[in-house]
Parts: sequence; structure tokens; C-alpha cells
Amino acid sequence: MKSRLRALAFAAVLLAPAAAVASGGHWRGAIPVARDHASAARMIAQLAPSAVTLLPLGEERFGDGDRIVRFASMYRGLAVLGGGAALRIDAKGIAREASHPAAIQFPADIVPALDKPAARTVLAGFSRFPLHDDHVHLAIYLRHGEARLAWFGFPSIPAAFPSRVRIAIDANDGELIEAVDLVQKVDATMYRSNPTASPTLEKLPLPLAESDAGTLAGPFLVAKNCVDRKTVRATQFGFSVHVCDLENSATLAESGNYELEPSDVSGAAASAEDPFSQLSMYFHAARAYTYFQGLQGDPTAQITATMPLTAVANLRLPLGSGFGTDGAFDPSKAANPDLPLGAFDNAFFSPPVPEGQFDPYGEILGVAGGGMFFGQGTQRDFAYDGDVVYHEFTHAVVDKTLQLQGYALDEYGLTASPGAMNEGLADFFSSAIAGDPQLGEYAGGLVQQGGAPIRSLVNDHTCPNNVSGEVHADSTLFSGAMWVARAQLSETDQALFDASIYKAMRTNTGTFTPTYDELATIFVTALTADLPAAAPLLEASFTTKGVLPKCTRVRDQADKNPVEAPAEARAFIAPGTGSTGVRGQAPGVVQVHHT
Repeated sequence: MKSRLRALAFAAVLLAPAAAVASGGHWRGAIPVARDHASAARMIAQLAPSAVTLLPLGEERFGDGDRIVRFASMYRGLAVLGGGAALRIDAKGIAREASHPAAIQFPADIVPALDKPAARTVLAGFSRFPLHDDHVHLAIYLRHGEARLAWFGFPSIPAAFPSRVRIAIDANDGELIEAVDLVQKVDATMYRSNPTASPTLEKLPLPLAESDAGTLAGPFLVAKNCVDRKTVRATQFGFSVHVCDLENSATLAESGNYELEPSDVSGAAASAEDPFSQLSMYFHAARAYTYFQGLQGDPTAQITATMPLTAVANLRLPLGSGFGTDGAFDPSKAANPDLPLGAFDNAFFSPPVPEGQFDPYGEILGVAGGGMFFGQGTQRDFAYDGDVVYHEFTHAVVDKTLQLQGYALDEYGLTASPGAMNEGLADFFSSAIAGDPQLGEYAGGLVQQGGAPIRSLVNDHTCPNNVSGEVHADSTLFSGAMWVARAQLSETDQALFDASIYKAMRTNTGTFTPTYDELATIFVTALTADLPAAAPLLEASFTTKGVLPKCTRVRDQADKNPVEAPAEARAFIAPGTGSTGVRGQAPGVVQVHHT
């Protein structure tokens, strides 16, 4: 029983965050089903490959009575990366929709040619960080229409490094399948905040109540401040790192309210650990949490995989960490508590780490179960900008639902659409919460940015003209299409539009790696059922943007001049086999047709 539970946990928590399948099955109809999970499993099992065992993960309930039952997939005792399934059941107990992997030929022999020690040696060759035996697992890698027996390795990376790497190799020949970073990041040197879009301080209620007043902590969300107490912690790699301690710095005034003054002055000591940053982060993360609970119609719903979700403000890194503003890795500097912690010009969401696996943020910073991290930057504080907080929170939502990451493969080559749509959805819901299509006016207001926001959902970006292979740049044509359709609706219908998109995300839980058109079709189909008047608007918007009927990534070039990358991307990205999982040579993201 314990081994079965460990396998289930490995499938549901470890593999799911970046899970991807090349193609998936989708079904709609009306079939009566009993109200228990076992009956739902039997029903959906008829649609999944016969050799796959489906194990219930949980159930999502919506205010209209609908339930979505989610399943993890196991193949002969091995976790299946990307093999999950979901069943949507209405209030009358009628199965209305199911998503599941398509029929794929699984390997007949699950005994690997490479044993675990040999696999660990091969995997370690792809990482500069140590890889321990208990961080190596055998599983099924399902992608690009192929099921492969694979060894997965998770290098032990210190918490001082904002990165979490997963490496996969073929279990028989040792070929590298992928080497990807599971941490979701916002563009570096950019900040987002309220001070520009809404410069007047207002007295507003905390969207989520605290368990105890004055703690900025509750059952769904915990906010911490990164405070430098000169702490040095040993790592598993033979060196130590100077890290901050996570504390609650925000205190209540005599009125019983938070009446903290903002302090975001570049280079000022008081700004490095200001409690207003922690309060701002909690307020906006709580606002996002209650927004999604509202879409689900259940104020008690758990929206993210981790409960409570931890958020960290004023994140700074040790000088010499290699990830800060001072350049190269230097262990002696990284371990020196007399040096100040360096600015971190970024923000990111890190997915949960399964039980028994090395958790850098848990071991070094005490943040178990994944979390959101907002840097105290060289010029501005990321946690001050609500747009940034909403964006990173939506990454946590995508992590529990669609699990979009990396690249997909179609007849035009590789496409960054999964990662781009992850970014696009993060931007879309950030704008929906804020009520503003401009993202990060404060964080993007740097001198080199000319005071412009980070991105805008009101844009003329299309496929293929604005496709580069960089996920943030490639996101705007998708998010822009969604925003154009939403903007044509009444305020009431906009809420229904958002709820339908969110429900579709919950139903399609990481069962395949979609291209733009595949996910667009899922969203249009969902609206056809939930808000029929909005479906043709979204379809037309996706068509105008070149997403539907297909994002044909072929650019015509009439002369012999170099093909220029889109201005917002600055360059084309050429992903390799390690980041895409393809065999042989990795095709490009854009083709050029000389006319």
C-alpha cells in the first residue's frame, strides 16, 4: 500500500508540474454516472489505454453543481508523465466531458537496460549539481505521441539558486530526453506594482482573513519577509550559503489595521526589508486567490496545489551565488555573512516538490511545498506591483490545471506555445483581476523601458509575424485574442467568460502538450456550453490573431535581407533536444519561405 501511495504521489505531484503529452483524447456527451469516484474511474477508464490504471486524485466542485474528478495514471506500477485524466460531471450526475491520453503504444518491457546506478551516472553528467540515488526515479515519459521508459533525475540545487531542474534520459540507451527548469520566471529587470496605475493609497479590506490577526497567514496563504540575520546554512554540496530568514515583519497599528508606509527607494537600507512589501504581496495574492474561488463558486475551494501557499517578499541572494547582480559563482563570497545580500531582479513561482525529494527552498529557506518569490530589485520591488503578484499566482493555478510548459511539436516544427500560453494565461488573468490590459506599469517603468508597461494585451501581434520561440514574447498573440473577445462582453458576462476558461483549465489537467489552436479550440468549446454568445467572439478573435484554424509558422521573405526577429523578442530562440524531448535534431520554431 505504501509503495502504491508513493507512486501515486510521484505521479501526481512530481511529474505533473511540467507534464506534457503530444496528443490527447477529448470527449463530450451525456452519460449517467454514479456519484462515487470508483464509478467515474470505471467510466473514464473505457476511454484511456487499457494498460493504464487511473487513480483518483481529487474532486473540484463548482457553484453550479458541476464536479470535475481528476485522475493520475500508472502503467504497471510506474508513474506516467502526462498521463492524467479528468471527468466533468454535472449536478444531475451526468458525465458531460472527459479528457484523457490518446491510445498510445506503451513499452512491453518495463525492465530498463540501464540499472539505477548506471542511470544516475548518466544523469549526473548533465548537471553541475549533485544527484543522489533517492532523487532518481523510473517512470513512463509520454510525449510527441510516444511512450518511453525513462529515468528521471532531480539535482540537489541550493535554495540560493532560483532554479529547479528535471533531467530525463532513455532508460535503455541513455539518450537525453529533456533537461528543463521547472521554475516559472518573469522577465528580468522588470517590476510591476500599484504605485503607477493607482498611486493613491486606499484603505481596503484584506481579501483573505488571517488565522491570527497580525500574522499575514491563513489556511490558504502565508506571506513572509526575507530578513538578513547573517544566517549561513550548510548545503549538501560541500559549501555554505548566506541566506535570509523568513519572518513576519508587518505589524498592526493601534487601530487594529495595517497602516504601513511604503518605502521603495533604490539602494535605501530601509527598502531592502520593508514590511509594506510583505503586506502588498499578501494583499494581492489574497485578491487573486479569492478571485479564482469566485470563479469556482466556492469560497472554501483550494485553488493551488499547496495549502497554504507560501509567498516571499524582498527576496535577495548571496553575493557570489551566480544568480544575482554581481555575476559569477564564488563560494567564498556566497558564504560570507558580512557581505550584504544582493538584489534579485525577478519574481517566480516554484512548483511543489514531492515528499522524499530534495527541496531546496524547504531545506534552506524553510518554504516547503513550492511557493512564490518576489525579488527586492536594483531599482524597484516586485511585490509592490499587483500585476506581478497576480501573474505569478496564475502560474500556480496553471501548475495545478493545464500544467503548460516547454515546447510542442507539429507539422511546422517546434512551437513554444505551451510555455507561451502559460505566460499568456498568467497575463490574461492578471489583467482580468486588475481590470486593465496593461501589465506591470510600475515594474516596467524603468529608464531603459521608457516608462512602458511590461506587456500589453491590446496589441497587433499575430502568428507567424510575432513568433520567436521566447515564451513571454510568444504569449501576447494568445492573451491578446482572449482579451479582445472578453472586452466585447458586459461586466456580468466577463465574469462568466473567465469562469468558463477556468473550468476548461480544470477539466484538461495536463493531459497533453497543446499547440495554440488546440487550447484555443478547447476554450471555444467550453464557451459554447457555458456562454454561447461569447464562443463566436473568441473564435473570431483567435482567427484574426492567426491562432485559428492553425498557427502556420511560415514567414514569407521577398528579398535576401536577414529575417528580423519580432521587436518584442529581439532574437529568435533555437531550442535543442535537451529542452524539447525530440529525437535527433530539433527543428526550428519558424520557417522562412523565400518568395
